[in-house]
Amino acid sequence: MAHSIPLYPLPYATLTSDVATLHSQATPWWRSPSTTERYPVLPGVVGMVLIAGMLLAFLQVVSGAVQQGEARRVATAAQQVATARCTAMRGPSAQEACRVQIAVTGSTTTLIAMQ
Repeated sequence: MAHSIPLYPLPYATLTSDVATLHSQATPWWRSPSTTERYPVLPGVVGMVLIAGMLLAFLQVVSGAVQQGEARRVATAAQQVATARCTAMRGPSAQEACRVQIAVTGSTTTLIAMQ
């Protein structure tokens, strides 16, 4: 026989016996629901915080790489300008002296730019 929903309110005695039955069938403390079952929002919040932290770390790494690339580009451009200036000088001795000076200062400039 199928159970049907009564159209009239249940008597108080029926309600109290149902509550007593539920308490007698309660799960013991060692089988209580886990934290994720009690607080289903917690894993989502932790995940969002982790993702935000990873995005900030990624942004910092990319920003540092862009700054280092810009410094390297400036150092390379300065090196090329100095080389062109030495090539335009008259006389082989002046060109050679200029190239030696570029080699000394160029390695220092490149090291500074790479840091």
